[in-house]
Amino acid sequence: MDLKNRFPHVFALSLLAPIFALTGCEPDVGECDPELAQRVVFANSPGQATNGLPAFAGQAMTQSSCSDGAFCHSPNANGALRFGVPAGLDFDVAVPCDLTVTEDCAERDITRLGENRDITYEWRSAILREVQTGQMPPGESGAGILADAVQWQDRDGADLPAIDSDEGQDILANWLACGAPVVEVTVEPDPTSDPGRRCEDRDGDIGLCVYRAPAIVEPPDPNWTDIWEEVIEPQCGLSCHGPGDPDFRVESALDLSTKDAAYAAMVGAEGAGEECSGTGTLIVAGDSANSILIDKLGEDPECGGPMPSAFRLMPQEFVDAIAEWIDAGALDD
Repeated sequence: MDLKNRFPHVFALSLLAPIFALTGCEPDVGECDPELAQRVVFANSPGQATNGLPAFAGQAMTQSSCSDGAFCHSPNANGALRFGVPAGLDFDVAVPCDLTVTEDCAERDITRLGENRDITYEWRSAILREVQTGQMPPGESGAGILADAVQWQDRDGADLPAIDSDEGQDILANWLACGAPVVEVTVEPDPTSDPGRRCEDRDGDIGLCVYRAPAIVEPPDPNWTDIWEEVIEPQCGLSCHGPGDPDFRVESALDLSTKDAAYAAMVGAEGAGEECSGTGTLIVAGDSANSILIDKLGEDPECGGPMPSAFRLMPQEFVDAIAEWIDAGALDD
């Protein structure tokens, strides 16, 4: 049996082990404080399905600094977004079961959580050393992507400490020492259950169930100005389809960097770029059902991957507002 082909992630890790061993003594992650390790924070990501999503602080810090479902240590990363990380060295511990968005938990996502949590714990000392020495997260080369990662806050609105701060490293070390516990399942809070509390009899196979926080931002009004200012510009125009890092305007043949450019590039414009060329019209005025844009905001679009990227789908209320604007004629106000 060819073990290299059957277990490529294990082979990649075995190659990396001598590199870590040669770079010096590994730090001790210390004793486990279970209460601190299960401190809950919430995603502050207006206009995205992750808005209000709970996670343990160390879990959230690892996500925003190491993978965020799209870059570096994520199995979904590729090309430049991988930043040289060997295949299999994945620390993507995103919450896979958001029962406020879907009724089912995708088995592939639960498997990913379990495998990545185990890898994260296995490499706990090396991870802490890389963070403490400032080697990780990557510096200037990854600054743009890190800036676009989901931001996290506690229930009082205080930001999650940065991973390069003393407090942030203490949170990370304790979380690793406790076995890298994870939130696996989340549900909407009810009147008797505050956000961040454990669910009763709802825990998953790998992690715990925690009540979600309510959405913190209302969807845009169904007009172009609100849609541009609250959705297109912050989620698409500042990076990916704009001058920020990463900049995919060439590959996608779609420039959304300004309000006027975005309107001209989508309303009545045919799909272009490497994945959507020849598949239809981005926005068909009066017909949202046949507009590529609406299809791309769903889980399984006909061309390319869902948008926004990084697997953070837009809440349905936001999609409905955009569809309402399109059906009303997609006017430029």
